[in-house]
This record gives sequence, structure tokens and C-alpha cells, in this order.
Amino acid sequence: MKKKILLVLLFCVCLIVTKVFAAELDIQMQNNQITVSGQAEEKVSGKNFTVSVYEGDDTDRSMAKLVYLDQCTTGTRGYWSECFSMGNRADGMYTIVVGGLSSEAVTKSFYYTNNALKTKLAGNAELSGDSLIEVLGDGTYTMEFPDAKTSTIIHTGFDVVVNSDAANLTVWLGGKANVNPWSGSDIYGTVRFTDVGEFGVITELNSWFMADGIASYINGESYHVDMWIDMDRKILSVYLDGAHYKTLRLNTGLTALYNVVFQFTGASSGQKTLLQNAVFETAAYGDVFTEARPSYVDERVNVFLTTDRPGNIFFDEQHVKFNMSAVNRENAARNYAAALNVLDTNGSIIYTENFDLSLRAYEMKTEYHTIDMNEAVLQFGMFTAELILTDKVDSSQMIKTSSRFSVANGSAGLNTKMGIHTMFGHGYGDAATNMSLMNNGGFGLIRDYISYDQYKQADGTYMLPERYNVWKEYASEYGIKPIIIVSGTFNDGTGVPSNAAERSEFSDYVQNLATELMGTVDTFELFNELNWDLRYDPTTYAELIITAKDALKKANPNAKLLVMATARAGNQAQTWIKNVLIYIRDTKHLNLADYIDGVSIHPYKRVNRSPETGQTAQDEDGTLREQVIGVRKLLDDFGLTEVKITATEMGWSTSDEYSEGWIEPPYVTDVQQAEYSVRAGVLLYEELDGMCWHTLNNKINESAFETNFGLTKAWAGEELPYEAKPAYLALTNFNTLLKGAERTSLDISDDNTFYTGVFERPDSSEVTVMWTTDGTIQKPYTASGNCIKVYDIYGNCEMLYSSDKSFDLSVTTSPIYITAVTNIENVSIFDGDIANTKYAKLDLGSPLGVDALLIIASYKEKKLLDVAICHVAHDFSGCVDTGKIDILDADTVKAYLWDEALTPRLKITA
Repeated sequence: MKKKILLVLLFCVCLIVTKVFAAELDIQMQNNQITVSGQAEEKVSGKNFTVSVYEGDDTDRSMAKLVYLDQCTTGTRGYWSECFSMGNRADGMYTIVVGGLSSEAVTKSFYYTNNALKTKLAGNAELSGDSLIEVLGDGTYTMEFPDAKTSTIIHTGFDVVVNSDAANLTVWLGGKANVNPWSGSDIYGTVRFTDVGEFGVITELNSWFMADGIASYINGESYHVDMWIDMDRKILSVYLDGAHYKTLRLNTGLTALYNVVFQFTGASSGQKTLLQNAVFETAAYGDVFTEARPSYVDERVNVFLTTDRPGNIFFDEQHVKFNMSAVNRENAARNYAAALNVLDTNGSIIYTENFDLSLRAYEMKTEYHTIDMNEAVLQFGMFTAELILTDKVDSSQMIKTSSRFSVANGSAGLNTKMGIHTMFGHGYGDAATNMSLMNNGGFGLIRDYISYDQYKQADGTYMLPERYNVWKEYASEYGIKPIIIVSGTFNDGTGVPSNAAERSEFSDYVQNLATELMGTVDTFELFNELNWDLRYDPTTYAELIITAKDALKKANPNAKLLVMATARAGNQAQTWIKNVLIYIRDTKHLNLADYIDGVSIHPYKRVNRSPETGQTAQDEDGTLREQVIGVRKLLDDFGLTEVKITATEMGWSTSDEYSEGWIEPPYVTDVQQAEYSVRAGVLLYEELDGMCWHTLNNKINESAFETNFGLTKAWAGEELPYEAKPAYLALTNFNTLLKGAERTSLDISDDNTFYTGVFERPDSSEVTVMWTTDGTIQKPYTASGNCIKVYDIYGNCEMLYSSDKSFDLSVTTSPIYITAVTNIENVSIFDGDIANTKYAKLDLGSPLGVDALLIIASYKEKKLLDVAICHVAHDFSGCVDTGKIDILDADTVKAYLWDEALTPRLKITA
């Protein structure tokens, strides 16, 4: 392939003061830019002056080439600052001249040079020829900036030939979350050629998983890689052989970047890994290094939208706040007409805000813009904020940027029936962030591991890892109930405890853990899915139940033990449970109720199966609900009628790839995952004591089946880490509407296509949930009153009115929630209906005959909430949308008709 040799520009400033003036200049240089500042002799604001830069020193400027010129104005007390770029200018002396600030011009000269990067080799890495690094075995090659780069675009590119199937090449960018990078480094972007012929991108060097669908590489062939980092946006873009591969969001705490490291490991058989044409450089506007580059490299103005919320998730908020940052990368002021739009998932604009944006040369500006979601057609769901800048001088010059965000219908309080298998024990996500997402989403249960291997130290003592202390504190603060899995690797590292000595060691671990967690954790679960493919005999697990329960009794008599933790809940799982119970009762002659506090199951369906689907294959007998009922009957048959069942794992993966034969397309989409989760929640609400969704976050590897069960995107390796998937928003709304409720009835149509669940909330109000598995149907519904609220799966509410309490509802595969409005007897005495999402539309009947003024007012507890006024012509031609009024929280709505002279003519009270 064509090799690319790129020029690397680094700069240093050598100052030569030629004269001493009253207004001394200060010059600083960083990231291809020079900042010159000072104070005017008169020390007043608003004074105009010029800044110019010439080639050469200050001996003779008459023939010198002018390279920069700008007019500036002093600020408070005469202070001022000007920033400009030197770009790719030649080595030599340059002079800054400032005129108009003192009796004569102030000058200062500096030396600008084009130096090579600082590089170093380590291990078996060695130079061979011009710019060629060969590595046999382990070694590193490092390229380092002389100064940390903070606000710029950085590029690294290289050609590589991996010459051994046993070799790895890992390339990472080193940075720091402060301005002193040499006090230590963090890894902020990594590409890897693995020893199994795979290429991928990750954001953490020690991550086990790639960040996207894995690309294959061929041993012994040459590949070219380009990596770009926008330090302002904290974005990494990777190109493989000129084609865009992946764009990732980096750690937002990154403030400085200073090196790139090529690490070679595992080469053997005498074959060397070759690295050639490696570059590491900053990119000024107008520089063209390679065709493989993201669009932001060529933008005069880089503009981007961010929020301070993890995943850009907002909760039941009327106002969504975005930070708009704009960077002018050229030496010219820019003025834009800006439009900030909100788009729904169909790409339709549902909100627009217009404003002006002005940028001085090389200026970086941050503004805060608030989106009023009350003005949008939808309040909850997944959206895109789109910013369009149109140049006021040349309207053909437009800049667009966008950022996804979501608004969840969250509220205070937790649904103690609903939880999440967080997997902190496997390194999933940041504990503080994830616990906040759980609390805001209304999830009242958390399931996670604290295994023997993690808890017991090398010296034989027990100590809780710090990350567990963090989530334990948050769980206590938020009131989230933990379920902790006790497990570990025994049998010389091959499995679970299987003899008396190993069970004794396991007992000691359980007893110590339960003692340390007393007061925070009182529910434990015994291992995980040991029935999978019958890997462990039921008798082995039964012995563990006895061991664990006896240990818990000693440590914390109030602690509960959930047992079984079966993979799925069909015939195979039920047979395994039955054999465990028989061994404890008949062989050990123990009272089952003394050892079985609760039973846990993992009622998964095939990944593309809905919860209502029944099948007889691969241990999935019947519908999801039928399987759970089967487990219930089994426990009842053994006399365990008071023992409750908890689904400590359940969910659907949105993966589009899986290699095992029992997974067949079509695969579950993000929207189907949301619909199935809510539908399963309704179907199993009374059959289960709790439901823990597996998992909160996707794993980092998007291509693998196991990784995409998450309710949010991964915590790293994503353009928007922690971004909500539809399932997170749907279950948050589920928790808001149904927390503390009991399902009082469940109706399933004879053809198993229409489902209705009725819930009673703590305030005795009812919520009806409906859906169909058969497309879209119109369903008659009779309410207890004239007015109802209908919520979609995300919580968007539509208020409907009917004079005879009869409604015709459109029902789809996406569940809707229906509540009665009992505190308003009638919307009005007019024959009214409801427009849009939550507004009363009053029908005035026959023409008035005179012009009038329509006044509509809403009240709560006799206090005025809202009022709307519009002029009504005698033929109604003047009544427009300004006559709408919010009535969701009202207990009284009144409408008045007045003539234009404000003489009372007609009064109507609803």
C-alpha cells in the first residue's frame, strides 16, 4: 500500500526583548497558537490598537513580510489579550508589533522552529533504516510532545505489518486529567492488533473487550491506521486503510495529551513486527495530512453540544440544559445565525430556538441554552439536539452538529419489585454513576457479586474491595436493597466447593462477608447458574445450600438466602431444582423451610422471542409466565408455599451477532427490548417477588450477544457513554406509574393476542396497561369518568374526554397506561374533546352572532393555575391555538364568554 510520510510540526518560543517600554508584552505559546497580552499605558478600557506580526527580527521591518494583522480593543483597566496561529511557517525570527498603546510601538521578537518529536525505544524495539522500527518479542516505541496539548486536534498515523500469529500490537495515547502530565499517565484511546488476527478499538488499555464489531487483519500484510483526537470535544476517530472505523467518546476529565506509545508483545518464530512512517502531530486549520480524516479537522469553526448528565439523560425535567462550545480556528471573526432544533426519533423537528453567535478570531466560547420540553410535542423519550450555524455574510456556509439526549419520566421513590444486575464485580461502569441512574430510574433492587476470590486476600485476611464500599454507601443512601451473590473459584481453580475442606473454607468466607455487610445487606444468593448444561450435580449444590445457610445463621440470623439461581426456568431448570430439594429433604433429612428462604431463577427466552411466545425447544417450555408458574407449582408441591421467587436475571439482548446455533434471526431491536421488558413486567408482577434486569450497561464489545443486554449503552468505548436505550426509559416510566402498586387482574384474550393488566396504586387509584401482539387494533374502553389520561411507553401523556365515558383506543405492541381523571367531573359543558397531548379543546357549538372574548381558566383548590384568552369572531374565525390551557393538574376548569366591550354575556362553569 502507499506509504505516507508526514511532516511533524513542533514549536518552541525563544524570546528576545529588543526594547523596554511602559507597556511590556507577555508572549505564551501552546498548541500551535501564540497568545500575546499586556496592559495599555493609559490603563483604560475601550482603547483601540493594532497587533501585527512580521517575519524577521526588529532591525528592519520596511521589507519584512507581514504574516498577521488584527485590530483589538482594551478591556478593564487597559488589559488585553490576542491569540493567533503560526500554522506551518518556516524556522526563523518573528516580531510582534503592538501600536497605539503607548507613545511608540511596542515590539517583541521570538524564535520559531520546526523540531522533531522526542522519541524513545525500549525492550526489543530497534531502528532499522529510515523511520522503520522492527520488533522481535516485546518492546515499545514512544513519541512524545515537549509540552502537553490541551485544546487542539491531534493526529497520529502509522503503517504496520504484524508478522506473527502470536504477536500483539497495542497503540495508546497517553494523557492526564490535569495540566502536569508527567506526574503520571492515563490511557485515553487505544487501537489493537491482537494475536488472534483481530483489529479493534478500546478506550482502556486493560479492557478485555474491543469497542466495536471486530475487523480481521491478515498476518504479514501492511495496514495503515489514522487516529484523531479532538481535545475540545474529547472524541477519538479511528481510520483503517483510509476508511472510517470508529468514533468514541473519551473520558471527559481528559485535559492534556502528550504521547503515543506503540507496545509490541508476543512476537515469536523469528518474525518481526514492522512499524513505519509513524507520526504524532497537532493539526491547525487548513493543514491536510491525509485523506482519512474526520470532518471537524476541516471546519473553520468547531461547534459541539454537551450536557452535565451521564448519557445525556434528563429526568422528568421541563428544561433540558445544553452547553454549546464553539472554537474559531482561523484568523477572522465569524457571525452566525444559529438554530437549535430538537428532533424526535423520526427526524421531525418538535422544538426550535433561534439566536445569534459571534466569534472573534481564534476565540473559544461556551454558552448555555435551555430547551423547554413543555413547548415540544413530546416531553419524554429519545431525542436529538441539532445545532445549525448559518454564516450571516455567506448563507451557503453552514455548520451542523448534533447530540443525542433523552428525557425519562422519573419521579421520587423506588419500585421495590424492580432491580438491576449491575455486575460491578465484573468491572462494569462507574459505581457512583450507575447507582445514580438506578435511583433516578426508580429501581429498588441491586444484584451483584462479591466473590471469594475478590474478598479473601493473599495473606488470608478478608477485605472488601474499594469499589464495593462505594456502591454499598450509595445503596444505603438511596435505599436500594442489595442482593449479593456468594461464589468463588475452588477445586484448584476448576469449580465450586465439592468436598468438606472446601465447603469449610466457603463457610468461613460467607460468615465473614455477612458479618461485615450486616445492616446494609441482608439478602444473599448462592452461586450463579450451576444447572447450565448440568455442569454441577444437584447434590453438590444442595450441600452448598446447607453450608451457606448455616454460615449465615451464625453471622446474621436475619439474613435471607436465595438459592437455585437457575439458567432459564423451563423443564431442565425445574428438574434440577426438584433434585436439589429431594436431596435436602430425603437424603439429608432436613426441613426445607429452614434452608430455603427464597428461590431465584433466570427466566430468559430465546433472544428473538417475546415474553408471550411459547415453544418447546431447548428447555423453553411454554411462555415466560407459564415457566414461572411452573416453578411456583413445584415449590408448592414441596410445601414451600411461603417461599417467594425472584428473577435475579432476565432481559433481552439487542445484539445483531451470535454464533451459537440456538440463536436465529430476526434479532431483538432496541425498541423491542423496551416493549418486551415492560410486557414481561406486567405479566410477572405478582408471580415474582422481584425482577432484576441483566444488565444496566452494555459491555464494551457491541458485537457479542452477551454484551448487549444493557438498559444503557456501555460506560466506555461509545460516542456517548451511558446513553439510555429505550428499555431504560420505558422501565423508568413503568416504575414511576406502578411503584407500590399491586396487580389486581390480568386478562388474556382467547387467541393470546391482547393483554390487559389492572393495577391498584397505594392511593387506591387504578392503572390499566394494554398491548397487543398483533399489529395495531382499535379497542373500546369504558372509563369510570368522562376524562382519562393515556401514557405511552415513555410517559408522554394525552388527556381524552368523552361525554358518555366511552373511548376508542389505538393499541399496539407498545404498552399504554390508562388512568382515570376523577377530580374533574367535566372538561366543560360543551361537547368537548382533547387536542394534542394534554389540552382541552372547547367546542362552542352554533355561531354566537356577535364578536366575543373567550377566557378559559384552570384551578386547583380554588387557586388559579393557568388562563388563556382569545378573540372569537361571530363566525368563530378568530379562535386559534392560543386558546389552549393545561388542565393536567387542575380540579376545576371554567370557561367564560364576554363580548368585546367586556360586558358579561354568558358564563359557563365546568
